[in-house]
Amino acid sequence: MTLLDRTEAAERLHVSVMTVRRLGRDGSLDEVRVSKRAIRITEDSVVRHIAAGHLTEVRRNAAP
Repeated sequence: MTLLDRTEAAERLHVSVMTVRRLGRDGSLDEVRVSKRAIRITEDSVVRHIAAGHLTEVRRNAAP
């Protein structure tokens, strides 16, 4: 299982870190607490979120 920090997940999803926090809180992304203060997002949940089409057309067509 590959884990991403919230910044890495945000970059892959083309959203803000705050949006990643919200997606984790509502269960759309799987979070893993790796220490008292550190939370990571599973790469699999990021891939599932993208595959489910939860990105807007503008985001999908945005330049890297």
